[in-house]
Amino acid sequence: MDNYQFTPVQVGVPIIGETLEFLSDPNFIEKRYQQYGFIFKTRLIARPTVVMVGPEAAEVILSSHMNCFS
Repeated sequence: MDNYQFTPVQVGVPIIGETLEFLSDPNFIEKRYQQYGFIFKTRLIARPTVVMVGPEAAEVILSSHMNCFS
């Protein structure tokens, strides 16, 4: 779990990023998870956002890298 590979992703258009897709598509997170894996980045409401999904993400947060999160 210590060697992560982050896939570069599209973060949408300037300013709003992928906010419209996020709001209009109830499967937004699931689609990105299937495409990019359990950790991916996007831009929502003009802010860079990292999304962590599933048991792998919970393990990263709760066991090995808890000090990296606030």
